[in-house]
This record gives sequence, structure tokens and C-alpha cells, in this order.
Amino acid sequence: MEPFNIKIPHQHTELTLTLLPGVDDHYLIVYYGGILGGVDKVDGDWKLSDPESISIDNLPIYRPSPQKNRIELVLTDQIAAAIGKRIEEHLENHTRKIPGHLRSIRD
Repeated sequence: MEPFNIKIPHQHTELTLTLLPGVDDHYLIVYYGGILGGVDKVDGDWKLSDPESISIDNLPIYRPSPQKNRIELVLTDQIAAAIGKRIEEHLENHTRKIPGHLRSIRD
């Protein structure tokens, strides 16, 4: 699956995050060009990934920057749940576009 963007509500606005799909319902969260963290679906609930288990590939770790004009984001369980909800909505919309006889094929 290809990376995709989602929007989540945060501090009276919406933030755009890029998600990099992994295996087994694991997604890396990219914010302003750096890895912010990850989320995993565990027993039907979305949880923050253990930071030690995150493989960052060639992307840097996100570092908050007070001099930049942006909203800072700290991952919490509540934000992980909001991200998970948007992931599920994206997957549902993505799946609906695939004809029924092809839905069992995975990329």
C-alpha cells in the first residue's frame, strides 16, 4: 500500500499527517518531513507504537521547532485513536473503489 495523508482535529484546527503503511496494521506517522511516531491496531484498538520498535528507514525523527510557524503535536492515546479512525475511513473508502471480486487481492 502506498503512503497517504489524513487530517485529524487538533487544537481547534486540522493537522495533515502522512502515513506510511507497514505490515500487520502498523503505520508510521510523518509530520513536517520527520517520523513523529507510529500506531498499531491491537485487538481492535489503535495504540501508539513502542518507540524502540519503529524502523525509520531514511527519514529523520521529527524534532519540534519553536521558531517555525506550526502547531506542535505530541502523540497521546487520544490522538492515536483519532489517527486510527482516519486510517479506517481511508481504507474503507479505498476498498470501496475496488470491485468485489478483486478485494481479496492484497498489494
